[in-house]
Amino acid sequence: MHTAADGTRLFVRRSDPAPGASRGSILLTHGMGEHSGRYHHVVQRLNAAGVRVLTWDLRGHGRSEGRRGDIRRYDLLIDDLLEVWSLARSGPGPIFLYGHSLGGQITLNFAVRHRPETAGLVITSPWLRLAFAPSRWKLSLAWMAAHLRPSFTQETDVAPGRLSRDLDFLMAMPDLDLIHHRMSARMFRALTAGARRASRDAAQLTYPILLVHGSRDPVTSVSATEQLFGSLRSADKSLVIVPEALHETHNDLCRESVLSQITAWLDARLPSAPAAL
Repeated sequence: MHTAADGTRLFVRRSDPAPGASRGSILLTHGMGEHSGRYHHVVQRLNAAGVRVLTWDLRGHGRSEGRRGDIRRYDLLIDDLLEVWSLARSGPGPIFLYGHSLGGQITLNFAVRHRPETAGLVITSPWLRLAFAPSRWKLSLAWMAAHLRPSFTQETDVAPGRLSRDLDFLMAMPDLDLIHHRMSARMFRALTAGARRASRDAAQLTYPILLVHGSRDPVTSVSATEQLFGSLRSADKSLVIVPEALHETHNDLCRESVLSQITAWLDARLPSAPAAL
């Protein structure tokens, strides 16, 4: 556990490659409602490629403290990532940032604000714009709650069938009880504003960047990712649109191909020999 500046305890875990095989590190930030334990197979693939992996649970998620589905202000998420980044920097070799969905949004905004000394970004299915319109009654209730009770949470509209075509794989994941499907009015407003900011400001980033998105993602907008890719100033940028894939390309039927493409992208930007301690 890592204790954030405001006293909130954040769950952080690290997984190392075989002794003497580490070529660099990556800091992975998960998406809305999930937790870092759902990335065990991703971590294994990265470890096999010689990459040390740090994952963490966002406040209000997984094993971290905080009210499920609520955030007082968006900057807390950026501040938390900065603190975890300081832990990740202790490893040998170059360090990359990896964010999925909401984690992708947070990672982009973190990179814009703090300009960390990272070797590159891997951003999958980022929340830059939703691919669906929340129901009108929920928006109306959220508007009232935002004024009367900002911390009031509602059920989100993201069912497992919108994440992956391989439901058996999703249901076999560990710690399903740590997943939640709640979001408060103020959190929705904060994340929507964060999405607009990432869409607008991340174009100025010049880091090497890999963007991955499923062509049939019903949760976050693939066209928004394509627009971001077109506006990026980076001279080293790659975009992978995965045919037929849904929101979690790393958990979909195509996951082996997606993880191979991610590790190949990293491999081309990592030192060929293990990094010195």
